[in-house]
Amino acid sequence: PGNKKKFFLYKSGRYALYHGLFEILKKNNNLKKILIPSFVCKEIMPVFKELRINVEFYQLSDGLRIDAEEIRDKTSIGETILFVINYFGFPADWELVNTLKKELGLFIIEDNAHSPFSKYRDTNLGSLGDMSFNSLRKFLPLLSGSELCIKNTDENEFYGERTRRPSTEEIIYSLRHLKPSLIKKSKKNISTDEDFDLKCSSIDYLSNLLVNKDYFNKAVITEKRIKNYKFWKDYLKNQDLEYFDDLVLNKNICPYVFPCIAQDEKHIKTIIEWGFANGINIINWPKLPNLTGFTLPSRKLKNVVFYPVNHQYDIEKLL
Repeated sequence: PGNKKKFFLYKSGRYALYHGLFEILKKNNNLKKILIPSFVCKEIMPVFKELRINVEFYQLSDGLRIDAEEIRDKTSIGETILFVINYFGFPADWELVNTLKKELGLFIIEDNAHSPFSKYRDTNLGSLGDMSFNSLRKFLPLLSGSELCIKNTDENEFYGERTRRPSTEEIIYSLRHLKPSLIKKSKKNISTDEDFDLKCSSIDYLSNLLVNKDYFNKAVITEKRIKNYKFWKDYLKNQDLEYFDDLVLNKNICPYVFPCIAQDEKHIKTIIEWGFANGINIINWPKLPNLTGFTLPSRKLKNVVFYPVNHQYDIEKLL
C-alpha cells in the first residue's frame, strides 16, 4: 500500500534520525532545507551537520504553538522538511501540521522522543510524520533503544536490524536508580555532541530482545505517570512558577515529565537544590544550540524545569 509503515530499532533517537534522514535525502534530492523549532535540545544538531542540510529555525509561542504564517514564509514549495516535536509527552498541533503539509508540500519529521506511549486521537504518536522517531530508553529499563517509523520504504535499505554488545557506559547508566551519582560518570560517554559514532548506531542485543518480546505493560506505565503528573500539578499550584496551560492531560497521554517555568536562573538553582535534598532529580531543559541564527522565541523558555513523573516511583511518598 502507498502508506505502508516500516519500523526499525537504533541505539538512540539521534541515530534513528540520522539513518532515516540519510535515506530520505538520498531518495529525494529536491529536499534542500529543514525547519526546526527554536525550542530544541542541541544533542540533535550534529545529525544535520553530518548530513550537510541547510537548517533554519522557526519560532514558537510561549505555549509552544507553531506560527503557520512563519512556516509559510520560510517554506520553498516541495523543497522543505518541517521538523515537529511532541513536547513532554503531549502531541503537537497535528491538525495544523497536516494542513501545512498538504498546502506547502512539506515532508514531515516527527520527533517523538518524549512520547513513545502517547496517542493523538486514536493514533500512536511516533507514527504521524512521513518519518518519526522516539526514545524508548527514556521510559523503559533498556540499555539503549529508539524506534524509527518511516513510510513508503524498503526495509533492506536500513541499518537498524543489526544488534551489538552493550557498552560499559550503558550498563553503568542503567543502574542510575540505585546510585544516582553514576549518572555523571555515564553521561560523559552517552550524551555529548562528540559521542556521535555512526559505526555504533544499532540497539544492543539485550534491549532488542526486550523490545521485541514486548514485556512491558504500557497501560500501567501510563497510569502511574499520569498519577505522578497530577501530584505535581496539585503540589506546585501555589508556587512561583508558570505552567504550560495548553497541555491537556487525558488517558491517551503518557507524560514524560511535569514541565513548568521558573522565574530566573537563581530560582532554577533553588528548585534543583530542593530536589536534590529530597532525592528528586529536577533538571533545567533543554541544553540549547550555540549556533549562528539561533534565538529562543521567549526568554521564559530558558527557564523550563522538569519535575520527574517516573513510573518506578510514587512521587507523593518521596515527600
